[in-house]
Amino acid sequence: MRPMHSLYAQLSVVKYAALHHFKSIDDFLIDRPAFLTPSPLGCCPPNPPASSLTVLARGLRPGQKNTKSRIVSVHSVRSGFFLLGLLALLPSPVNAETITTITVATAANFQQTLKALQEPFTEQTGDRLTIVTGSSGALATQIINGAPFDVFLSADSQRPQQLMEKGFADKVTTYAYGRLTLWSSDKTLLAGNDGPTVLKAGKFRHIAYANPALAPYGLAAAETLRSLNLFFELSDKTVRGENISQTFTMLATGAAPIGFIARSQLARPPWSRAGSYWHVPATLHQPITQAGIVVKNSKHKPTARRFMTFIKSEPAKVIIRSFGYDTQPKP
Repeated sequence: MRPMHSLYAQLSVVKYAALHHFKSIDDFLIDRPAFLTPSPLGCCPPNPPASSLTVLARGLRPGQKNTKSRIVSVHSVRSGFFLLGLLALLPSPVNAETITTITVATAANFQQTLKALQEPFTEQTGDRLTIVTGSSGALATQIINGAPFDVFLSADSQRPQQLMEKGFADKVTTYAYGRLTLWSSDKTLLAGNDGPTVLKAGKFRHIAYANPALAPYGLAAAETLRSLNLFFELSDKTVRGENISQTFTMLATGAAPIGFIARSQLARPPWSRAGSYWHVPATLHQPITQAGIVVKNSKHKPTARRFMTFIKSEPAKVIIRSFGYDTQPKP
């Protein structure tokens, strides 16, 4: 370590205006801030300024005639280029490879929450996220077919568990517990906050929810209707989106007047103030346990693992809860 630090120390150039013999070399070296940063091994900062190229000629003064000055100049120029050659062989003090972009495939319900987590994750680690969204079932199938995802955040725990059992992951991590909401863009339809009464009255042409075979929130919606003994009664009015985002679009545009969505989709303006809703009691459906995995074939596993650690941290949990999720199972 000492030779490496000695090289960096020599770059802490002490410049005297009168020592013009080395000005061009000194200017070149001192304008390279990357060369003046601490050791890339992270041991300790460079030593305080030591003898540099200019200091080699410390004995010279303006107007002094000394034939040795030419020798010193030539020796120092050669030393400078020798040092530059050695520095070219050293690893860069700022390792750009430590800044990585990972691809996170997330269930549609968690898209906005994940976007809110992007900035604090990048601030903490320097790493970045590319977000891909879809239904949990579709994303799981893509992983099996070789999609280059680094992390998969499902809206359930079954699909991550199945992927682990098939060898696509080593560990399953629960990151949130979802909540289901019945929502209408009509401010009056659910104004009484009495979802069961509105559903039993059936005074709407369509009711929307995500495909239960692909989307866990769609499965929770179907379970809710079964619990209310309305599944078959409303089957003729049912329209289904491929995922919860598509379902929400159907409701927001009025294609369907009422339907089941994730509570998180109403967590931010303008939707937090729009329409009317009924928050579905968790007792009417199976828990929506949302789990994730680091994909085994990820090319950026260290960064992917850092993200999974981050999403379980308390600052991340605060953000997740602000979108209407629970971060602990309900008793």
